[in-house]
Amino acid sequence: MKSFWLVKQEPSSYSWSDFVAEGQTSWTGVRNYAARNNLRKMRKGDEVLASVKPLRRPVTLREIKSNPRLTEIALVRQSRLSVMALAESEFREILKIATT
Repeated sequence: MKSFWLVKQEPSSYSWSDFVAEGQTSWTGVRNYAARNNLRKMRKGDEVLASVKPLRRPVTLREIKSNPRLTEIALVRQSRLSVMALAESEFREILKIATT
C-alpha cells in the first residue's frame, strides 16, 4: 500500500534547486529518532511532497495550522520534525493549497 510523506528542509541548507541539480540526495544527518524511523519506512512508489516537481508556491506553517483539514498532522504538533507520514487526504489538501 502506498504511503504519503511530508519531508521538509531549510532551503538555505539544501534547496529544491540543489536537489534538481544533483538528481538525488542522501539524508545522512537526521538525528531525530522519529524522522529517522520514518525515512526507513519509505518505499519505492510512495508519494513525497515536492519530490517530483516544485510546488507552485510554498505552503506556510501558518496556512497548515489554520486549515481545519490539517489540524491532526504531526507538523502541527511537532513543527521541527523533518519527515512525517500524512494521510492521503492531508497530502492532497497541501497540494491543493499550493496551487491556489
